[in-house]
Amino acid sequence: MNTNRRCVFTTLIGDYEALNEQEVSKKSTLDFICFTDNQNLKSDTWKIIPIDPILPYDSVRSAKAIKICAHQYLPDYDTSLYIDNSVTLNVKPEDIFTDLHSEEFDMICFEHSFRKNLMEEFALVLKHEYDKPNIIIEQLNAYSLIDSRLVFQKPYWAGFMIRNHNTPSVINAMEDWMVQIMRYSRRDQLSLNYILQKHSLKFKGLEIDNRHSQYHDWPTSTRYGDVSLKQSLFTNIESNLRVIAQEKEINRLNQLVWEQNRKVDMLQEQIRYYSESKSWLITKPLRATFNLFRKNKPENLK
Repeated sequence: MNTNRRCVFTTLIGDYEALNEQEVSKKSTLDFICFTDNQNLKSDTWKIIPIDPILPYDSVRSAKAIKICAHQYLPDYDTSLYIDNSVTLNVKPEDIFTDLHSEEFDMICFEHSFRKNLMEEFALVLKHEYDKPNIIIEQLNAYSLIDSRLVFQKPYWAGFMIRNHNTPSVINAMEDWMVQIMRYSRRDQLSLNYILQKHSLKFKGLEIDNRHSQYHDWPTSTRYGDVSLKQSLFTNIESNLRVIAQEKEINRLNQLVWEQNRKVDMLQEQIRYYSESKSWLITKPLRATFNLFRKNKPENLK
């Protein structure tokens, strides 16, 4: 295979991390490509490609779109090694491709070192509020209805992926994966098992420690802050809509109270009108009610 058709790439969207330099790139003949929205970013080890985020106020999903749909951004390469910006390679990517990649598989990931099954991953995301609870629960329910065994599968770590990203079957699966991330949680590891099962990819999961191996170390980047869900534009809008809904409900209740009070006032006006009237015809309803009450008055009140 022509090694010039291989590359290493990462994404850095948003200002939450410093670019993690890759010194092994200086010993490699392969391209190291970093897609970023930082127009001023410079690097000694990465080829910087500025891009406009597909969702300007959602840096996480904007980065996922590049990470997952590599075929749209790397059409001139057949095979790619994606690494999170927080991953540092310990060896040349040529060695990684030689050791880990083969024509038998179109996609290769590491098994998740810290989760026994996908259910644990869902529970962790829910516990630490890495995404909106209603979205996480809806996604879990959907996958459980599709295949109850799915959530008990071993999950995978998506911070290190080798893919033949321009293979048609991989393209179809990755585009479907992106749909899941747009529809459900932005945490891509929650939907990966579903995608792998649905598309029956030629996939291999490697039992390699996620934090350290002869090939990599993680995490190694300088982080300025978490990509907080609370900073999301969508969450802000959701919060504002919740406040508006609460205000509407308060206004509705106030309107009901006003209407009830108005009815009471009108009833009191009618009673006062009848009680003060000297007309025999006008007071007839009151006399009829009084007579009815007198006939049915309890014994202890007679």
